[in-house]
Amino acid sequence: MTGRLADSRRRPALYYASRDRRQEHPERHLKNFTGILQADAYGGYNPLFKVDRNPVPLTQALCWAHSRRKFFVLADIASNAKRGKNAAPISPVALEAVKRIDALFDIERDINGLSANERLQRRQKDSRPLIDALQTWLRSERTKLSRSSPVTEPIDYMLKRWDGFTAFLSDGRVCLTNNAAERALRGFALGRKSSHDRPSMKKRMQNRHPLSRSLKGWSPAGTGHRESIIDGRSNS
Repeated sequence: MTGRLADSRRRPALYYASRDRRQEHPERHLKNFTGILQADAYGGYNPLFKVDRNPVPLTQALCWAHSRRKFFVLADIASNAKRGKNAAPISPVALEAVKRIDALFDIERDINGLSANERLQRRQKDSRPLIDALQTWLRSERTKLSRSSPVTEPIDYMLKRWDGFTAFLSDGRVCLTNNAAERALRGFALGRKSSHDRPSMKKRMQNRHPLSRSLKGWSPAGTGHRESIIDGRSNS
């Protein structure tokens, strides 16, 4: 887990890795946290967004890189060509979705480095019209597709979680993706290849990330959770 301070341009303040992806881990770690949780749509986070959560529900901010990836798989012409006869037909709907999402990424690249308020103003001016058009288009295309169409999955993934995907339109601190947390955790080498040297690996990572010294049950073979927490407030 990557924790961020309110100023999203500052370096992460805490790394937390769990042995598995059971929901009890983020629930325990974020028990007293209030603020914004930016991550993928992993179901283990759902209790953190419930209206009856104590002290208050977290604000969900979903990752557009995850949603784009689901469409891109169905629109990847280069990879599809390598499959030869086993290649699935390229989905025109998925290809159009990727183009529309990429337009949002273009805006984000242009406003990168601006203050949160400046980013929010640009998003309201430039991104919101694209978002509204995208939602309308996705709903329209969904009605034309059969249940067996592969592209229905990424469309439903987005439409059912629209509030989480559009959180960046109401808060300039929210990133369009969770890529920063994903990149930050790569250094932990959580895969099986590092499990043969757990003691020394743990020592190296604690030296590299001093705040990780407080982690209990750290395991280089664990899967962990990858998310960002913004504007954190903890009562603990």
